[in-house]
Amino acid sequence: VLFMNIFLFMQGFNLIFFTVGMHYLTKEQGSAFRLKRILNPPLLALLLSLIIVLTDTRRFVPASLSGALEMIGACALPLALIVLGGVLCACSAESIRRNIKFLSFVVAGKMIIMPLLALVTVLLLKISFYPALLIIIEAAMPSAVTLTVIAYDKNAKCSLLSQGVMATHLSGIMTIPFFLALFGVFYGG
Repeated sequence: VLFMNIFLFMQGFNLIFFTVGMHYLTKEQGSAFRLKRILNPPLLALLLSLIIVLTDTRRFVPASLSGALEMIGACALPLALIVLGGVLCACSAESIRRNIKFLSFVVAGKMIIMPLLALVTVLLLKISFYPALLIIIEAAMPSAVTLTVIAYDKNAKCSLLSQGVMATHLSGIMTIPFFLALFGVFYGG
C-alpha cells in the first residue's frame, strides 16, 4: 500500500509538472495555453504507465521490452548528474556571487519553508505516520536534478536553475536530517 501511495504521489507531481509546468517553461511572452505544447513524451508515458498499472496488464508486457525500459530508466539519474555537473562547471564564481540573493531565497523557500508548511499541515490534519512521513520527506528533498536537463532542452535559464539545484542539494545535508528529527519529535518515531 505504501509503494502504491508513493507511485500515485509521484504520478500526481509528474502530471502537474509535465502539463502546467511545461506550459510555463516553454511559452513565449503573452502566448495562450496550447494543448499541443503539453502533449509530450513524458506525459504520454505517464498516462500509458497509469493505464498499465490500473488495468493490471503488466504481465502482458514482454520481458525484453520491460528489461530494456528498466535499463533506460536506470540511466536517467546518472545522465542528469553529468549534465548538471557540466552546466555547473561552465558557471563562473562571479555568476554564483551575482545570484547569491536569489539562491538564498530558493534555499529558504524550498528547503525550509516548504518542509515547515508540510509539517504544520500533517500535524493539523492528523495524518497517520507513513503518509505523513512520505509528505515530509518529499517536502524536505532538494530540487530535482532532471530540471537541469529539461531547462537545457527548452533553452531556459539553465545556469541559474543548475545553481539553484546545487544550492538545495548542499543545504539538504543539514535541513533533511533536521526536518526528519523534528518529524520524529511530533510523531514519536
